[in-house]
Amino acid sequence: MTILLSKHLGRSVIFNQQGVKIGKLDDLVVSKETGKIISYIVKLTDTKSIISKLPKLEKGLIMVPFPFISFNNAKFYIFENEIAKFLEKSKEKQISYEDVK
Repeated sequence: MTILLSKHLGRSVIFNQQGVKIGKLDDLVVSKETGKIISYIVKLTDTKSIISKLPKLEKGLIMVPFPFISFNNAKFYIFENEIAKFLEKSKEKQISYEDVK
């Protein structure tokens, strides 16, 4: 299956696993070498989401590493429980974004 991401950027809503809208897909970060998605840039609409604890970029955008978002049935879903685990480990062991690729 193929999709045109240009149809989704800035328009696609990102949901948590309970189906609650938490933000919109703003952009992607792609590896020059492999062409694989490294992370998603998200404009958060639900400030109570665990995602708000990830480092912020300019204009309040948040970079969410690739493994924490999936695309299924034409919707983007974020794994908040996995982000919570990542944040906890990063406090304990100084894990960085590089560790989740």
